[in-house]
Amino acid sequence: MSTSEQYFHELAARLKRLPPEEREAALDFYREFAQESGLTDAAMLTERFGPPRALASKILAESAVKTADSARKGGVGRAVAIALAALFTLPVTFPVAIAVILLLLVLAILVLAAGSGLAVTLYVLGRVGIELLFHSFTSLAPLTAAMWMKLLGAGLILAGGAAGVLGLIVWLVRNLLKKLTVLISKTVERSNHHAS
Repeated sequence: MSTSEQYFHELAARLKRLPPEEREAALDFYREFAQESGLTDAAMLTERFGPPRALASKILAESAVKTADSARKGGVGRAVAIALAALFTLPVTFPVAIAVILLLLVLAILVLAAGSGLAVTLYVLGRVGIELLFHSFTSLAPLTAAMWMKLLGAGLILAGGAAGVLGLIVWLVRNLLKKLTVLISKTVERSNHHAS
């Protein structure tokens, strides 16, 4: 195996988080660029692109930004995963990597705790709203028109409010994940730029 192929073999191994077609497109691009530029061995490739680890970080960061920008269904989660993969391919010391992992774990626990509390609250509000709507239609005979309208209105407000808050939360989480992905990707790109 030529030394340039060793370089690209290591690069491919570091890009395993990317979907296969995206990984192959990136490898083909850099192989073609190397061939056209006369970069025939690993030393020349390292001089031009940096070590495979740095180039992999750059490719993963660019992919994460592109994925976050497109943000199709499920795209945000994949973008965050790719951005984190890019972050952890940076040459950081072990304590820094542990600190980042612990910080992400604490944030995940906080989000789950707040999310579960909010989910229970939304469930109760939605349930009460639906119960009020149900009772407003099943108890028509003993209720006055004004009381029926109050029950109906309260039920609609509670059910609609719970649905609206849930939609707002989903929107906020998606946007926060996009911003987090872009922030991590830019950090990786800056780190790669300073390392070059």
